Amino acid sequence: MAFLSEEAGFTAVPPLAGYAEVVSRSRSPATVAMLQGFVADGEDAYELVAEMVTSWLLAPGSVSVEYATEVAADIGTLTAGLHAALAAGRGVPDLEPRRATRDELRGWYADARLQ
Repeated sequence: MAFLSEEAGFTAVPPLAGYAEVVSRSRSPATVAMLQGFVADGEDAYELVAEMVTSWLLAPGSVSVEYATEVAADIGTLTAGLHAALAAGRGVPDLEPRRATRDELRGWYADARLQ
């Protein structure tokens, strides 16, 4: 989060206000808590879009194709901006791409099935 809000200038995330880490002798530091700036009237984009799509499916014809297309375009623009900000992190060790482990892939699959 600090990288996105402070270094990449991605304004769609609240600024980082602070964090707490656990440091042990056997492992590298691990972040255990994070505090972000308050966004008045802020909404979770995923939840908002999920609710909109659900309402559209439950009430066919209640939204125009044009409006739905505008919403999809806005989400695409936001997603492209996020990916561009993350790509600006090349050379930052924690943001470098790496191959997922077999266990990570299995875990992500299980999580997706639960959702």
